[in-house]
Amino acid sequence: MGEWDKKQNWSPESLLPYCDAFNNLMKAHIPLTLSSDLPIGALDPFQTISAAVNRTDLEGNPDGGWMTQEKLTIDDAYFCLTKTPAELEYRNEVKGIIESGYQADFLILDKHPKEVDSKDLTDINVLETWHRGKCVYRK
Repeated sequence: MGEWDKKQNWSPESLLPYCDAFNNLMKAHIPLTLSSDLPIGALDPFQTISAAVNRTDLEGNPDGGWMTQEKLTIDDAYFCLTKTPAELEYRNEVKGIIESGYQADFLILDKHPKEVDSKDLTDINVLETWHRGKCVYRK
């Protein structure tokens, strides 16, 4: 969402409702993924989640969010980073969810994303990272 102000200059006003129409894509059951789009976007996935949920840049602009009808829920944002990408690469039988028989790729966080105010999503810290059942990072 760091480019929200530029999109208003780049796009004809009639097309603005279709810019980053995340919620409408979800409602239409069109697969949507979010990513760390370095160097354009943030490497930190919590910044990506925050942008999708709040529709603001890291400074909280615009106030209240841009094109707020396109905000995603926290659950939808997480699915767009986990389950949907696995489905799109036809690997959803082994990854994308935490369940017996799937690759044990997951994070241990210091706060539950659904228990913090959405504006504080970027303050969540990773305590541990697990990849295929092995701890590969511990804070």
